[in-house]
Amino acid sequence: MLIAVRSLVMKTLVFATFMAIAAQTATAAPITFTFTTAGAGTWTHSDGTTVNFDIDTPIEVILVAETSQLQNPTINYVNGQPIPGAIGYGQGTTVTATMSLAGAAIGALANNTFVFRNGQVVGFGDSVDFDIFGISNAALTSYPLDTSLAPITGFGYFPGVTHIALASGDTVTLTALSQARGVSLSAAVAPEVPEPATLSLLITGLAVVSVRRRLAR
Repeated sequence: MLIAVRSLVMKTLVFATFMAIAAQTATAAPITFTFTTAGAGTWTHSDGTTVNFDIDTPIEVILVAETSQLQNPTINYVNGQPIPGAIGYGQGTTVTATMSLAGAAIGALANNTFVFRNGQVVGFGDSVDFDIFGISNAALTSYPLDTSLAPITGFGYFPGVTHIALASGDTVTLTALSQARGVSLSAAVAPEVPEPATLSLLITGLAVVSVRRRLAR
C-alpha cells in the first residue's frame, strides 16, 4: 500500500511539473513600441480638406504586438514573404497602431501593420505603403524585439514620401523627417498572461492533482 501511495505521489509531482512547464512556455505578452520624431507633410481629411504641417511637427506612432508572434526569420517587407536577416511582427501577426500629430491623437492606422528589425534598423510600416519610418542605431543590432527597451535615439530611417491611411478615412502624407531631431524608440512589455488554452489546461491539471491527493489519503 505504501509503495502504491509513493508511486501515486511521484506521478502527481511529474504531472504537476509538466503543467508548470506548459504554463510557462505558452504565454503571450503584449509589447508596445513607441516611435517619436518630427516631420513635414499633409493631413487630408475624409471631406477633402487638407492641413499642412512643417518639419518641426511632433509625430508619434504607437504599435502593440504580442511577443509570442515574433517571427525569425520573418518578413521581406517589400512583398510580405519570409526572408532571413530580419525579425519582426508581420504577415499573420496582430499589430495595432495609432498615430499622433503635434501631440494630438488622430486615430488608428487602417491597413495591416508590421514592426521589424533589419540589422541596426527598427521600423514599422503597413501592407499597402510598406516601410513608413524607423530608427537606425548600431545599439539596436542585437535587440531581440520582444523585450522592453529604454528610450533610444538614432538617425531617422525614411524610405521616402509615404501615404498613411487612417481608419477614419483620413490620410497622412509624410514628405520628410527632421534629421536634426532623429527618431526615438522605446518598448514596454506587459506582464505575461497565460493563453486561454494553457490556462484551461493548468486548471484541469490542478483539479486532477487535488483528486489524486484525496484518493491517496
